[in-house]
Amino acid sequence: MVAIFLWFFITIGGEYDTTFDLPLEIIGKKPGKVVMESVPKTVKVHCQDTGKQLLLFRLFSDASVRLDISSINYFFDYPLHSDNIQLPGGFHPKSINIVEPDTVKIRLDDLERKQVPIRSLVTIIPKAGYALLGKPILVEDSVTVWGARSYVRGIREVVTDSITFDDVSGDFRKEIPLDIKDDRLEYNIDMVEVTARVDRLGQIDLDGVPVSIEAVPSNRQVISEPSQVTLVVKGAVSLLRDLRNDSLRAVINFRKSWNPDVKMYQPEVNLPDGVELVTIKPNQVHLDVIKK
Repeated sequence: MVAIFLWFFITIGGEYDTTFDLPLEIIGKKPGKVVMESVPKTVKVHCQDTGKQLLLFRLFSDASVRLDISSINYFFDYPLHSDNIQLPGGFHPKSINIVEPDTVKIRLDDLERKQVPIRSLVTIIPKAGYALLGKPILVEDSVTVWGARSYVRGIREVVTDSITFDDVSGDFRKEIPLDIKDDRLEYNIDMVEVTARVDRLGQIDLDGVPVSIEAVPSNRQVISEPSQVTLVVKGAVSLLRDLRNDSLRAVINFRKSWNPDVKMYQPEVNLPDGVELVTIKPNQVHLDVIKK
């Protein structure tokens, strides 16, 4: 064992040539500026010294290659020299120089920030016997984007991942990733919460819905026979629960529909979103038109 340690100390006392990858640091960037294009993360340097010094340098060094860009406004091809190498105190190698790259391209632009809308690509398919009430809702409908002006100005919207959820049988709430492909820009969020209302389907009969005659000339009186109809409607149970016969109307537009040779007319029914007409009883009503 003693022989091994002796061999080791003799060996590291010799002189060696080696290369290291040192981190590249950008300092002095002016406020309101942003680096447009990525720069190398490391720079390869050649170093000559004793094995002991090189070993300590590799294990404990916080050396780096530092570029001061405080005088750069937009474009500069920055040549690398050994002067750019920042060495820890106490380490003075016999020789150290940069191998590659010999130049770093610095491309700056003005920092810009703007808010853009988020568009949902989430599809929700209800389970059989259930209905989706309206469209999925984004809890946050916009995202703040910032980065180089020339990139930010091209952003008009950000979309969610395109995801389909099948057989949904209750209210839906889930965080969905934003589809962010441009890593040159930064975003204040990368996920957005999507909610949707899914309810069981039902069907009800609404008796006594009044027939309303609209657009009747002042010199006419129009009477509907019968004056009320029964609607059979279907939709989400939560929507049907709020329907009343006196809150709906079966409408006939006299000006558009009236024909002296036609006696029977089918009313039109305006229903809330998410409610569908199954049938109307009777299907047609008779109109008595009286001149005043």
